[in-house]
Amino acid sequence: MNSKSIRKRNTALIFHAIRHRPGISQAMLRSTTPIDRSTISAVVHQLEADGLLRRSRGKAGYGMGRPEDVLNIEPDAGLLLGFAELPSRRIRIVVAGLDGAMRATLDSNASRHSLELEIRSLLPELLQRAGAIGTTVRGAGLLLSGPQAARDEVLAASLIDSATVNNLEDRLGCPVKVATEIQGYTLAERYEGSASGLNNFIYVHTDELVRGALFLDGRLHQGLAGMTDRFGHVVVEPHGRMTDAGARGALNAYASRVAILERLSEFGRHYRNLDDAGAAASNNDALVKTVLAETGSYLGVALANAINLLDIGNVILGGDLARLSAHLMPAIHDMILRDVVGPLGREAIVRPSQLDTDPLSSGALALAMESFLPLS
Repeated sequence: MNSKSIRKRNTALIFHAIRHRPGISQAMLRSTTPIDRSTISAVVHQLEADGLLRRSRGKAGYGMGRPEDVLNIEPDAGLLLGFAELPSRRIRIVVAGLDGAMRATLDSNASRHSLELEIRSLLPELLQRAGAIGTTVRGAGLLLSGPQAARDEVLAASLIDSATVNNLEDRLGCPVKVATEIQGYTLAERYEGSASGLNNFIYVHTDELVRGALFLDGRLHQGLAGMTDRFGHVVVEPHGRMTDAGARGALNAYASRVAILERLSEFGRHYRNLDDAGAAASNNDALVKTVLAETGSYLGVALANAINLLDIGNVILGGDLARLSAHLMPAIHDMILRDVVGPLGREAIVRPSQLDTDPLSSGALALAMESFLPLS
C-alpha cells in the first residue's frame, strides 16, 4: 500500500470514527482507531481546513484543567446522493448530509431514456426540500436490482447503463459508485448497521431468493464478475426439493420467501406474508415454529460450510431473515455448533440486521459514502 493510499485510509477511519461518535475528543480517537497521535492530529487539522470537521469546546467536568475539545462532522459541508431502482421501473433518490443523516427522499417514475432528465428536473426540488440548495455533492451511489453491477457490465434490464453513470458523474461533479442492492445492503451494514467496525463478515439476505455477500479484509469482495450474491444456490439437501433458482436441494428451495410460505401451506397454514407467519410463531403456533426451525437448520448448514471455508465468525442476517431471526437462531446455532470445526463453531456470532427490512435508501447512501471516503 503506497503512502497516498495509507493517508486516504487513515482519513476515512478518523472521519467515520467521528461520524459514529459525535462529540468524540482527539484523545479518544487514539483508543478507537489504530492510528498514532501525530497522524490523528494531522488528519484532524486537514479535515478542519477542508471544512469537513467542526471543533468546539467540551463541557467542563469535575477534574482539573481545561476541558478537551470535541469533534463533529460538519453535515452541511457537502451532500451524499443515493439512487436506487424500485419495482415497476421506478427510481428512488435520497439526499443525506455528510454525517449520513437522511434529509429527503423522492420516488420517481423514470424510464431509462428519461432518467437523466428526471434527475435534472427533480434534484432542485429535492435539494430545496433538504435545505441544501447550492451545497456541493461529495459522493453518489447507484443501487441496482439484479446480480451484476460491474462498472461496464450493468444489466441490460436495468434503468442504468454505463453511459448514464458517466453522464451523472459529469453532471454531479463527483464520483458515482455502482453496486447491486445486496452489495449496497452489505456496505450499509458496515457503515451504519450490525457490522460496524468489522473487517470480515458474511451478509445473507432473503426475499424472493436467498442472496449473500462477503466483506473480506476491510472491503467488499467482488468476485471474478461481480456476481457474489448466489448464496441461495448452495446445496443443503442432496436429492432434496426442486427450485427454479439453483440445483435440486439448493438453499433457495428451503429459505426463500416463497419456499417458506409454500412449506407452511403444505401443513395447512396459509399466510399472505412472512410477517403473519412470524406473528403466529410468536403466539406459540407449534407447527409454524417447527417449519421455521427447519428453515433455520438448512440455513445453518449453509452458514457452517461458509464459516469453515472462509474462517469468518461473523454473520449478519438481513431482509426476511432479520424479521424471523428470533425463530431461526436456535436451529442456526445448533447446526453451526455441529458442523463448524474447532472453537470457531462456539465463537461464531450470528445477528440480525439493524437496518430496515427493505434497506434500499440505506444501501444507496452507503454507496454514496463509499464513493466519497471509503473505509475499504
